[in-house]
Amino acid sequence: QQTFQTDLALREIEVIYDQIVKHARGATGAQMVILATWSPETGVIRGRASSGYGTAAGQRARRAIRLLLPSFDPDDVAMDVHVNAVQETVFLRGESITAPFIETAKDVVPDVVLRIVSKLLGVKHSTVQPLWVRGQVVG
Repeated sequence: QQTFQTDLALREIEVIYDQIVKHARGATGAQMVILATWSPETGVIRGRASSGYGTAAGQRARRAIRLLLPSFDPDDVAMDVHVNAVQETVFLRGESITAPFIETAKDVVPDVVLRIVSKLLGVKHSTVQPLWVRGQVVG
């Protein structure tokens, strides 16, 4: 019973994450929106949902990434909160930041992924916002 309820709750959360990125992308006109959560206990940031790969350019980017890095899954990215200064600013200090895309994603994904996303999706800058719940940054 409890496992079923846990699985159901996780699926419901995933649906909510998908709706957040879909609506955020529509509202901002961003080429790509990614929602990540983090655990203060472990210090791990994990990508949970994204919007932007469904476009023609997004599909080309996915194919190029798969061709060059077959084992890399852009939907399953995890990193330590101290991976770069941008992530520390958002997750540890709860501040919004706008920075060059390369700086935002430095050491988060392989450099070749950064170049593909920048070139094929035209992503040059990123605005990273903390997601606050009950007074704590959760994403």
